[in-house]
Amino acid sequence: MYRTTLSGLLLTSCLVLHAQEPDTLTLRHKNVIGVDATSILEQFFNWGGAQSGGYYNAQPHYLLIYKRSLGSWRARIGFGGRLGSQTDTAGPNSTTDFDARSWSIDVRAGVEKATRAGRKWVVYYGVDLAAGHSFGERIQLNPNNQSWDRHTEVNRFGGGPLLGFQFHITEHLSLATEASVMLFWERIDHRYWDPQVPGDDEQAYSENGNLFWGLPSRVYLAWDL
Repeated sequence: MYRTTLSGLLLTSCLVLHAQEPDTLTLRHKNVIGVDATSILEQFFNWGGAQSGGYYNAQPHYLLIYKRSLGSWRARIGFGGRLGSQTDTAGPNSTTDFDARSWSIDVRAGVEKATRAGRKWVVYYGVDLAAGHSFGERIQLNPNNQSWDRHTEVNRFGGGPLLGFQFHITEHLSLATEASVMLFWERIDHRYWDPQVPGDDEQAYSENGNLFWGLPSRVYLAWDL
């Protein structure tokens, strides 16, 4: 909810402030570099919520995007990830104390075609292939805890179409947001072990498909070079 509201406010503000400026939009720039401005604001206002340190199966998150013009099409690549940690010490009589950490890396690459849609607007559509790796570990801190420690790794591969909108504040500076549908194949590997019994561990894995709907809830601040 916060992310969608933030996207609308940023785009609306730019429309109001710059609607009367001369037309400076061009599509002649060869390079575009974008950064996820929503994530930057979330760090100040904590709108994104803290990620727990255990394993999470979150939607891929791309912090940086680079685009390169190839005639009427543009090649694109995005990088991102997440980092989390959590320590729970409920007190001297607690049996649920734990230390957890997690991280993930995501990358996507594809092509898009951009079309001018007004004085300052660009609409683009395309397709991406994507891959990601996630890691999570939860270690029990209290020997009286009956829960096992666990280690989880996730590998995902997939892709899908996208549709985006870009608003030029100036010839070189713009805001963009996009929607996408990504179909992923995932393999999840688990390892559990009893910290009180060395060598007593279990391993398991699962494979499944997931469909991620990427709503236009993130705003990218982009520079055309």
